[in-house]
Amino acid sequence: MKVVEEYFDAFVNKDLTRLSELYSDDIVLSEWDENVFAGKEAVLQANADLFNKFEKIGILVKARGESGNISLNEIIVNLDDVSVKVVDSITVVDEKIVYIMAYRGF
Repeated sequence: MKVVEEYFDAFVNKDLTRLSELYSDDIVLSEWDENVFAGKEAVLQANADLFNKFEKIGILVKARGESGNISLNEIIVNLDDVSVKVVDSITVVDEKIVYIMAYRGF
């Protein structure tokens, strides 16, 4: 899905303006079942907090599968000198991201 590729691109470039364009107003971000952010402003603030914490952010997509409006992505997120294995399930409706479920490790 082009939207998912654009999301990863905007994320590594810390582009909050582009992320705002990609997110639906009622987006939900769930990180490891520990933190849940509901609504565009809450998700953008969570992104901004992460962007401020790390100087360099990189994403390596190891595998991707898509079914209907869901994109399942096995990724390596590089945060400065730390690498985190993540599986992102991203739901897209009308070319907007409505749900991101991030699972740490795999």
